[in-house]
Amino acid sequence: MKYQEIFDVDITSKQKLSPEEAVAAIVMVAVYANGQPSKEESEEAINIINTQDIFDSYSVDEFQEMINKITKLLNEEGIGVLFRTAVASITDDLAEIGFQAVAEMVLVDQKIDEDEESFLSQLAAALDISEDVAQDLIDELIDEEEEAFS
Repeated sequence: MKYQEIFDVDITSKQKLSPEEAVAAIVMVAVYANGQPSKEESEEAINIINTQDIFDSYSVDEFQEMINKITKLLNEEGIGVLFRTAVASITDDLAEIGFQAVAEMVLVDQKIDEDEESFLSQLAAALDISEDVAQDLIDELIDEEEEAFS
């Protein structure tokens, strides 16, 4: 399973993340989970992060600083440490937002393969989101997609 290096790490960084940064970090982890993302995948991730209401108050510079901080942590300490740090930093109310943002990214191609389904399941578990709630969040995204195309 290609995602195990994310979930098998038990250490967090000495670098702290705010709960909002943790949401962005979780999306970045998902983008980098398959290795170096394409330019399109990176742009899609940044777009999904940027459209979350929790970042409305961020200036362009503050948003870029946050992305740079997360990318630096990823490059210096690895994807597993970034993920564990994000999970340790996220609040319950933002965990669902982070999960749904990742699910939105996974659904960009409008399908979820077996690996992605496994990843989302493990992500939900790591964020203490029940399977039912996780499925509801995914269904909500699918419904929004269908409405957008009808």
